[in-house]
Amino acid sequence: MKYIITGGGTGGHIFSAIATAKAIKKIDTDAVFVFVGANDYMEKEIVPRAGYDFIGMDIHRMNRFQKWKNYILPYEILKSMWQSYRLIKKFKPHAVVGTGGFATGPVLFTAQLMQIPTFIQEHNAYPGITNRLLAKKATRIHTAFKSIENYFDKNKILLTGNPVRDEFYQIPPSKEFVAIKFGFKPELPVVLMIGGSRGAAPMNKAVEKILPELRNANIQLIFQTGKKLFEQYKHYDNEFVRVLPFIDNMLEAYAASDLVVSRAGAMSFTEIALLGKPAILVPDPNFEQDHQTKNAAEIVKENAAVLVKETELQDKLWPAIQKIINDKTLQNQLRQNIKKMAFPNAAGDIAKDIVEYLQKTKKI
Repeated sequence: MKYIITGGGTGGHIFSAIATAKAIKKIDTDAVFVFVGANDYMEKEIVPRAGYDFIGMDIHRMNRFQKWKNYILPYEILKSMWQSYRLIKKFKPHAVVGTGGFATGPVLFTAQLMQIPTFIQEHNAYPGITNRLLAKKATRIHTAFKSIENYFDKNKILLTGNPVRDEFYQIPPSKEFVAIKFGFKPELPVVLMIGGSRGAAPMNKAVEKILPELRNANIQLIFQTGKKLFEQYKHYDNEFVRVLPFIDNMLEAYAASDLVVSRAGAMSFTEIALLGKPAILVPDPNFEQDHQTKNAAEIVKENAAVLVKETELQDKLWPAIQKIINDKTLQNQLRQNIKKMAFPNAAGDIAKDIVEYLQKTKKI
């Protein structure tokens, strides 16, 4: 079978796309894939490194802060639809899978116009405008949040969870081993601070403020700043603080940590849930539809994490860290509750659903 998989713009969308392709290949051993994303974003490098053919579209994300720059967006959408049409005509896919990101819209919409089965992954608790439009003609919508039933046709929804990288399905290394690897003392607690793959300036500033308190409390810190912000913070690196622009091996970072401070992106939540880590979630309010806040609300409703709003970081981050680190009962409660929200075989369940649909409808 032939599949077009489209997704990108962020690491979560890309790694979800790759994980989905790998899972499909395990079932459909003759599967052939073409990945589609945006030309000027990270998928252009990550996808080929994973061994897949990649085609880039000339499209950019909507600029929410300098809206005048969006004047070219209608042209880029139309051009991407034309590129999608030519690709579909030539490649003749049996299905098109969208894992999210602005490049997916033109590809999925064109596929639907051409009567190709389309499968959408809605990673968040609240769907964006693009998925709400595409869902009307989608074959199936795979999601991690039951609340999605409030927005889409329930008959099209399958609760599968979000696919993540293979490493998160492995047994993590021991805390002692990875703590020593980070240069830490294994007997002392470790906080992992991740502001997303590109970093988060407000979170970095809040962490900078509490560095003395962390040190005085003998709490060690893995501090991912983001590549663009690394130069501002690298001088804080010492035996208690590991300052990193980007963490390549997230499984090791999670394994070393007793508490995670993270944005509330869908893929970050998925990783934290799979590994059962106590977490403080700091939603990014600047995303379209404020979907990270809605993600966090769904998680906090299950008593599976602690929420600290970005506007309250300076005052509430340190008390929240103290409370969790010093309360083993609370740690265990958060750990158990968030693990209940995990889907250990998300990619496999999605792949099985896609392949079975194509078989039943004689698309293959």
